[in-house]
Amino acid sequence: MKKRLILPYILLVLIAGFLLSCDKRGEEKPTLQLYPSKYELYGESSDNELNLVSITFMLDGNPSFISNAKVLVEYDGSKGLFFVPEGSGATGGANYIVLNKDGVGIGKFQANKNAFGILEFTAKMERFQKSQDTAVFYLYDIPTIEEFSASKTTIAPNETIDVFVELKDKAGNRKDQPVRFSADKGMFEEDIVKTDSNGVAVNKYVVQSGEGTATLRASLGLTEKVYEEITLNIKKP
Repeated sequence: MKKRLILPYILLVLIAGFLLSCDKRGEEKPTLQLYPSKYELYGESSDNELNLVSITFMLDGNPSFISNAKVLVEYDGSKGLFFVPEGSGATGGANYIVLNKDGVGIGKFQANKNAFGILEFTAKMERFQKSQDTAVFYLYDIPTIEEFSASKTTIAPNETIDVFVELKDKAGNRKDQPVRFSADKGMFEEDIVKTDSNGVAVNKYVVQSGEGTATLRASLGLTEKVYEEITLNIKKP
């Protein structure tokens, strides 16, 4: 008699377990991905084009889980600040963003002044915290132009000379920094040259005719507000 009671009970437990497992399978975690507009920031700059990055959050999965989902963010607050749009439930310094009905949201991260090195920005769903993604940003300071010089200070028309620019920044990031060249007379071989591993950019300059002086300018490719000028004498031989 007892065996007859036990068997239906076991069967009931097995059925309940199967139904619960089906429910869990119905809650498959969505996929979260971050899409930053760029990965390099310059904290020294007051120009938002240089110290601000836009981050798009995208969830893919069951519509009932991704619609208006809350996504938590984690980052080193000493290196910058995360912002979300007005009406998204949080403002500057937020530690979360609420996505729209399609599981999409856009936030912004602004680098602090004197913030250098690598920043890891991690986002994860509040409901499914294993659904997460991390973006890695590189924080630089604005380099200074340590030296701008020419191989000769007096040149003849149609004579080509080398010009040198040396950059330096606080974080030691000297390679592949773009330098922009311009002059009121004559021309350069290239308008923009990137620095080598020593932070040096080399270009060639020539003036076709005339006498007098020429003003040469070297500015940072990332902001022309930082520049140096030198003056060359142009004299026929």
